[in-house]
Amino acid sequence: MSEQRLSADGMYYWDGKQWLTTLSPDGRSRWDGWRWVPLPPMAAPPVYRPVPFPVMQKPARVPTSWTRPLQYAVAAAFGLWGLYSVSIPFWMSGTMDSYMRQIALRQAAQEPQIYPDPNQYADMMSGIGTVSLVIGVVIAVAIAAVVVIGAFKRWTWLFWAVLALLALQVVGLPFQVASALGAFSGLTPGLSTPTAVTWFGVVVGLAAAALATWMVVAALTRGPWAMRRPSGAQ
Repeated sequence: MSEQRLSADGMYYWDGKQWLTTLSPDGRSRWDGWRWVPLPPMAAPPVYRPVPFPVMQKPARVPTSWTRPLQYAVAAAFGLWGLYSVSIPFWMSGTMDSYMRQIALRQAAQEPQIYPDPNQYADMMSGIGTVSLVIGVVIAVAIAAVVVIGAFKRWTWLFWAVLALLALQVVGLPFQVASALGAFSGLTPGLSTPTAVTWFGVVVGLAAAALATWMVVAALTRGPWAMRRPSGAQ
């Protein structure tokens, strides 16, 4: 048997004809020229563990002395508005029915070829007026319910939504006053609301203005729902 020679790096040996690997087929031993030497266990390759990027989170807002009163005021205002909306069909349905019938009969008289049966058309228009009142009540009650729930849960988006609704009420306040003074009485003959209801709308507009002012001051000085961040927080 010819002498076996190892390569300089010890990875191969010469068997007299060719260079062969010194590593055993199972990869656990190495031939040193005389015997098989067990190899030490391979260390597991290092696992890359990314370092999490520090995220600066703003501390949560905390209630102030204004928070709970503001919640109650918003919830009470929209709760009363929801109840008021429910009452509208009881005192407005008769006026709406008369107004829609007047319009239908006037149109039927002007275009008899289109409306051969004026009474049937009047009944249809009366039904449309009643359905419109019911749909308006459903929408108003749904909005009131969402606002009441959101006020107690202090939803931030709802704070700004309520402020927008109150702003619309404030913008319409001059028209409410003008309507209460009879400025628009001739625009919709037959569809006049009771005087008490008109002046109630003025009172509601003034209350909306006061509540909106409070919410704006609370947002500017403390934050939504009058909740501010802890002292020293950025």
